[in-house]
Amino acid sequence: MTWGIYESTSFGSYLPDGEYVGYDEGLKHYYYEVMSDADKEPFENSGGKHIDYSAYVTKKFTKEPGYIKDGLPPAGPVLDHEAPKEFRLAKKPSKGLSAMMQLGYRAVSEELKTAIEALEPGVHDFWPVRITLPKGEEWPELYYTIRFGRYLECFQPDESDEGSWEHPSEFAYYVNFPESKLCSGLAMSRSVIGSAHLWKERLLGAPEMCMSDEMAAAFKKAGFTGSKLYKLKDVP
Repeated sequence: MTWGIYESTSFGSYLPDGEYVGYDEGLKHYYYEVMSDADKEPFENSGGKHIDYSAYVTKKFTKEPGYIKDGLPPAGPVLDHEAPKEFRLAKKPSKGLSAMMQLGYRAVSEELKTAIEALEPGVHDFWPVRITLPKGEEWPELYYTIRFGRYLECFQPDESDEGSWEHPSEFAYYVNFPESKLCSGLAMSRSVIGSAHLWKERLLGAPEMCMSDEMAAAFKKAGFTGSKLYKLKDVP
């Protein structure tokens, strides 16, 4: 069975209110004080300078490796200074934090990171990010920013149930409302999935993150809350 995450857009355990500490300032400092003139050239030519550099770094975390757009360089490896080091919560969470969270970049708990690496060793990349409370106190569990290393085209619109998806652009399909009856009609090709356990869909924008039964069980065991996992429709 294939599962998909339909991400919450409301503040809560999956989408906590807060911001990265010193992250934008660090990227700006690197651009103006450390980066070589040769490495700056693509961003100088685009006119946005450090703003375009920051947008380029974001693509490293949110798009497929090698992604190219707007004349910027391909999304290559994440450098150490490009990974955020601290996310400060706006308030203490009353219901805890989810094992995976959306912090602008997605992050996973140490327990979930261990489970992901056990099922898919060497596929995905992780960087530690401290979670702190409004006054700077440390959250007791360490989290890790995740860069997905697997992108697939499993979604089969022609084999999906009628009305289960929308197609608002030439690039992506969507389920507009997170309902079991809609998500269960999205057809996912088992022959394309193969032995994959966790991946992003190239053509399906929501749900975008998909996983196997084994990975879904690991998510639930680690304490995935605040968003829902939906069963999708497997086809050959």
